[in-house]
Parts: sequence; structure tokens; C-alpha cells
Amino acid sequence: LWVDGFDAAAIAQTATLTRIVLPAQIFFLSGGLIQAALLARQRFAALALTPLCYNGGIIVGGLVATATGDVSAFSWGALVGAAIGALLVPAIFARGVLRFMPRIPTFDADVRRFAWTALPLMIGVSLTTVDEWLGVRYGSRIGDGGISWLGSARRLLLVPIGLVGTAAGQATGAFVARLHAEGRRDELAALLGRALGAVAAISLLLSGFAWAAAEPIVGVLFEHGRFTRADTLQTAVLLQAMAPAIAGWGLHSVAARSLYGTGDTWRPMLASSVVTALSLPLYALLSERAGLTGLAWAGVVGMSGQGIAMCWLTRRRLGLQTPALLLAVARALPVALIAGAIARYVVDAVLAAVSVAAVAPGATAYLLALLAAALVWLVAVAALGTVFAVPGLAEVGKRLRSRVWRRPRA
Repeated sequence: LWVDGFDAAAIAQTATLTRIVLPAQIFFLSGGLIQAALLARQRFAALALTPLCYNGGIIVGGLVATATGDVSAFSWGALVGAAIGALLVPAIFARGVLRFMPRIPTFDADVRRFAWTALPLMIGVSLTTVDEWLGVRYGSRIGDGGISWLGSARRLLLVPIGLVGTAAGQATGAFVARLHAEGRRDELAALLGRALGAVAAISLLLSGFAWAAAEPIVGVLFEHGRFTRADTLQTAVLLQAMAPAIAGWGLHSVAARSLYGTGDTWRPMLASSVVTALSLPLYALLSERAGLTGLAWAGVVGMSGQGIAMCWLTRRRLGLQTPALLLAVARALPVALIAGAIARYVVDAVLAAVSVAAVAPGATAYLLALLAAALVWLVAVAALGTVFAVPGLAEVGKRLRSRVWRRPRA
């Protein structure tokens, strides 16, 4: 019903792969409850390991699929990765911290409170999920390869989103819950202003780099086997179009999880659902007018709107200090534009040098372009970020330096 661009064989194969991964939801749900209890105690080790194990399972499945030619190995890898990363890892880290007691399910006050809090998360919709659904629906109508290009670009986009927005949202939510429970409203508003400002600033900088280095990033990671030069160029164009969505995605993640931390789940999910509903005609219109790039633009507009809506709701409910957020955006935007332009110039120069010899860029050329762009981008961001006093940048640099140059123990 949804993917009307698929033929019968594609639908049958997709259904088979879906049946394999369906049990993973049990692991995510059970492990998520354990993760929540650990986060409430400011214990983040399991949270850091969970995606590594989950993605590791998918990677192993991919290696098996390459060796055997059976694409279902990806799904089996995801299932095993979910069992280990989403459930087993949190359970191991919870030993000595939490107590597990068998209990017959009842609808007592605690269960009713949990059900009421979790219900909107179950029935609500958000563009963080629906964007991918809409990409599949409309991308399946735009010819062969469209869904693959969109999916590849989106997966690359999720890397900076996970490093900044998702991680900050999960960590901030735990502190927000504590400050809210203790009634420290002024500290809570100041914390949210700083957190959202830093996430917006770092996200804008990463958006600039993703736009500048899209082609070598895609080439290094994906241009192997049947993924050709043409596929790289198509995916890079979509990644460039999607890059501005990183900031909106990050703002949504932090603001929504902050509201969840206070027990408010109905309002954020209602806001997300309204934004999603308003965005649906935009996806249909832009996909018809501009094809796959139009779908990417629709995602940027929708996610930006969702991030703004969530910040507005956080301001009304928790007193978010918006001046700190707006100042962070104003300081980071020129740095992102200038550093991104410099990095793009370096990428074009390196790839053009290879093209002079009438040779298409290969893995070595892509890697050189990526490393050169990353180097000049880091230098430009460090220099300009200091001049413009970009929030959060100094803290990130300090943490990186402490990890690279650790002092020896006495």
C-alpha cells in the first residue's frame, strides 16, 4: 500500500527482510527501560556501547551478505546486533546498580502512569521517522536507484546528528529531569539555553563540512562494487541538499528529550504530529517538481520547522532562554559558511587535479580530498570560532585535546 513504486518481487523481498528484524523491537523496548534507569543515575557507558554493538552486527551481516550473495544476512546481523547492543549490554551494566524482580503485570498506579506517559510516543508521528517513509514512498516513483541514493545520504547525515543532537539530547534529558524534580527552574532554563545553543552551533558547522566534502565522503565510503561514480555524484548532491537539516534535527532531539524528562510527552508528540501533517503536501509537491532533490529539501524544511516548534514549546513549558540560542546561531552561521566554502574549494582543487589526467577520481583521490578538506576546515573553524566566540566549540576542543594528549599518571 505504501511503496507503490515496487513490483511484486521487491515487495515480497522487503516483507521477508521485515519479518526477520521484527523481534528486534522486543530488545529495544526492554533494553530501553534499563537504559532509562541508568541515564537517570547519570551512567552513560551502556548508552555509548549500544550503537557500536548494533551497527557492528549490521556490518558483520553485510560482510556475510557480500560473501554469500544473500541480502538477508543484513537483517540477521541487525537482529543479533539489537539483541547484544540494545538489551545485553545495558543489562550487564545494570548489574549492581538495578535490581530485577519478576512481577505479574497489573494495572496499578505505576503501570497506569507509565502507560499514559508512553502512549503518545507510541501513537504519535515525527519527521525523524516519517521522513524516511516519505523518501521511500515518493523515491520509488522516480526511477531505479533513487531510494538507495536517498538512503545512503540519509545514513551519512545521521552520523553528525547522532554525535551531536542525539547524544546531547539523551545526556541533557537526564539532567533536566533532576533539575525539574528539584524545582530549580532558573538553572533548568539556563542549562537548556546553553545546551541548545551549543548543539545548534556545532550542527551548523558540521552542516557546512557535510556540504563541502559530500563527494569525497560518499566516494570513500560507498564507491565500491556496483556503487559507481554516477551513484556517488547522485548521493553527494542529495547529501548536500540534506546537510542544513542537521541543526533542526539536533534542536528537536535536545528539546523533545528535555520535555520528556519532565514527564511531558503529550505536547511534544502533538507538536511533532502537527508539523508532520503540515509537511506531507510539501513532500508530494517538491518530489514532483524537483525529484529526489525536492524530497531532500522537503526534509530540511520539515525538520527545521519541527526543531523550531520544539524550541518554542520548551520555552513556554520550561522557560528556555532563547537569547543564548539565537546568539549561538548568529555566531556559528558565518563560521560555517566561510569554513565550508574554504573546504569546498580544497575538495574541488584536489579532484580537479585528478581530472586533468582524464582519470575519474578513485579511492585514493577521494581520501586525499577528504583529508585535505578536513584539515583546512578544522583550522578555519578553530580560528574563526575563536574570533566569533562560537558556543560549545571551546569545550569540544578541550575534550579532544584531553583525549589525544593525556598526561601520564604519577
